[in-house]
Amino acid sequence: MSIALDRAKRALQRRGMVLVCDLDGTLATDVARRHLRPRANSACLDGVAPEQIERYMDPKLVALDEPVSGAAELLGSLVASPGAPRLLLVTARWNSLWRVTTQWLGRHYPNVRPFLLMRKRSDTRPSVDVKLDLVRTYGGAAQGGVWLDDDPRMLLAAERAGFVALKAPEVFAATEAPTPIGNVVPARRCAWCHPELPESA
Repeated sequence: MSIALDRAKRALQRRGMVLVCDLDGTLATDVARRHLRPRANSACLDGVAPEQIERYMDPKLVALDEPVSGAAELLGSLVASPGAPRLLLVTARWNSLWRVTTQWLGRHYPNVRPFLLMRKRSDTRPSVDVKLDLVRTYGGAAQGGVWLDDDPRMLLAAERAGFVALKAPEVFAATEAPTPIGNVVPARRCAWCHPELPESA
């Protein structure tokens, strides 16, 4: 087990912690739209032309995403931690992709019910800023917790904000004796939930 994963598991033994999880590149592989990502930093769309982001966020392409190998097992193990962490799924995807995203999650991660936080379409700030703000504003993460993401810049910011950072997909290989995600009982039995964000302009 990696040192970071060991720290994360210890942190999630305490009550009141949150488990923040990214979507693209962490739980989902953008197999049908990867060619639309920037080469300089494939984990972030910062600085990409709006027309290219529009093509990348095409709901028909988003629906074709595949789950990342090993993600379900690690997520299941972390959600089943003794402290019963609250799962926050935070993504820089536009909130206009709410329906296709929740349908995709229901197909590939059917037994986990995160609190889903998405970017307003009109919000053009860098993904790191958007995601930190969403978690601070809606996530109830005052006590910190664990942040699982594929973007090194996001993980650095999360560490500075008091989270234990786990780098996807590399951390998935460090999982020992994972709890199958089908055995995870959601903390709340409800439909997919999200903050009352205004619809895109």
